[in-house]
Amino acid sequence: MLNLIEGPHAQIMAMSGVEDFTRRLVPYHQNKQEVLISAAAKACYDAHGPKGRSVEENVQRAISNQHFSVTEHSVVTLFITGISRGCSHELVRHRHFSFSQRSTRYVSENDACVVLEPRTLELKRREPAAFAEYLDSLEQSFAAYRKAVGAFEALAPESLSATDRRKYARGAARQLLPHALETQIVITGNLRTWREVLLLRTHHSAEAEIRRLFDFLWSRVFVHVAPNVFHDFRSTIVNGFVELTQHTELHDAMDKLRERHQQELRDAFEFAAQQTALSITDSESLLVDGETMFQRYLKLKGM
Repeated sequence: MLNLIEGPHAQIMAMSGVEDFTRRLVPYHQNKQEVLISAAAKACYDAHGPKGRSVEENVQRAISNQHFSVTEHSVVTLFITGISRGCSHELVRHRHFSFSQRSTRYVSENDACVVLEPRTLELKRREPAAFAEYLDSLEQSFAAYRKAVGAFEALAPESLSATDRRKYARGAARQLLPHALETQIVITGNLRTWREVLLLRTHHSAEAEIRRLFDFLWSRVFVHVAPNVFHDFRSTIVNGFVELTQHTELHDAMDKLRERHQQELRDAFEFAAQQTALSITDSESLLVDGETMFQRYLKLKGM
């Protein structure tokens, strides 16, 4: 009988500490990650001392100025479980992280767990018969793995110890293990790297399971670890999972410009509707003395 897992879990193993130098500057501040980043930002401008901007202001100012290098001093280590080997293969492509992962050579997978990624859960809900066939295929994979372990262990050189014989067998038999096999992994990275990967892996084009993972990491970990480091992030829900985007002062300016243009367009349509008995849609194409009502409006406005 397969052990089924329907989602990830993560816990913080370690975060970079704050030494006496920084602690003297802000002795009672609770978020030591942000104290460290603030101190690094101050060092760039030789602005040490208790006066001046608060920790939160320093961190937000650094982020707004895209001075991301100061966030590299703050490091977070996570212990992640409940993800598949397939998901971990995508995760380890981010080479600025450091990884330590459960071995399929040293660890027996006879009683392994499998991870149901989001589309498989949808299959379970909508097509129970097809889902049962899917599980049966996984069962066959593990049965073949267990059989192969026995066969390869019998082939192992007699000079090997019992432990090495098992490693010999598992190393060969693991070729039969499915990507759905659950794994556990320790990941260490600085907050600059975590920022970049959160943006990439919550994007709607990312693979479904890794989107689910980073949805979890965002909502359960990083919004609490250093909220001001992520103050420029905006979140929306796309296809059931959070999608993060970076929102800068340039984006704010563009949003205001877009709102102004939209308001001007609404004013133009209202003017056109008042001048004619036609609908707003018709007023845009109506010609009066060779001009559209919109062109006349712009002329009256001096635009």
